[in-house]
Amino acid sequence: MTFTLSVVLLAIGILSYGMAGVRLSVGSASEEGALRSSAWWWGTALQGCGFILTFFARQELPLLFVQSCVIAALAVTAVLGQILGVHRLTVLDAVAIGAMIAGLILLSLATEPGPTAFVHPATVPLLVVLLVLGGAAALATWSAAVSGLFSGLGFGVGAVAARLLAARPDGAFWQFWTWSGADWLHAALIPLGLAVGQVHLTKGLATGHNVTALGAMYLMSTVAPTIIGLALLGETPKPGTGPLVVAGICLTLLGAWRLVRLEAAAHDAA
Repeated sequence: MTFTLSVVLLAIGILSYGMAGVRLSVGSASEEGALRSSAWWWGTALQGCGFILTFFARQELPLLFVQSCVIAALAVTAVLGQILGVHRLTVLDAVAIGAMIAGLILLSLATEPGPTAFVHPATVPLLVVLLVLGGAAALATWSAAVSGLFSGLGFGVGAVAARLLAARPDGAFWQFWTWSGADWLHAALIPLGLAVGQVHLTKGLATGHNVTALGAMYLMSTVAPTIIGLALLGETPKPGTGPLVVAGICLTLLGAWRLVRLEAAAHDAA
């Protein structure tokens, strides 16, 4: 798969995630309940499409770039919410969207495309330990911030496992009949990580403010996979672009934090 095609799939995936956010918000507010709302099911289906598209994009694109771009789905949700009358964007919201776009541009300039350079032997054991930690933590009650961090950790495990499976050296990750034992383990870690992340996110949203839970989740789901990618998968940025990476991450997360507050205000108003 070419770099250009990967970027196109990632962009469509972000759009799908953004539309899913609008549909899920409408469905969750349905008087009949979310499971009886067609909007909720459409939102869930769009989330699935977003995951599949970003999964294919991971064949060429490193964790840092993909995870940062997934957060940009908030900007899509915000713009669609403005169009549909769910909320009204302020000047600060527009600035936040601009900051996210600028951050992603900086990250794209620093991105070194291609499959993983290598997989450190400690990578999979680390993912298993993090998953067990997140699963055990789900048995206790935490603050919204801590639940959000555990949620991001679970989603981060799923993201790293997806990168490991999608970026197989032969590029034929869809030929499951040729998978090794390690490939099957990577495939198993994906739904397990997503499940742990969803459980903690649900608990965090139920025990505290949306901003706190979602903000902590986005922070961890970006930072943790990025560190693993840099330290254990050899996903180094282009030489001399370290400052661009730092600035890009900061702009993306700050913009996301503002848009999370926007979504929380719309949820509270509903």
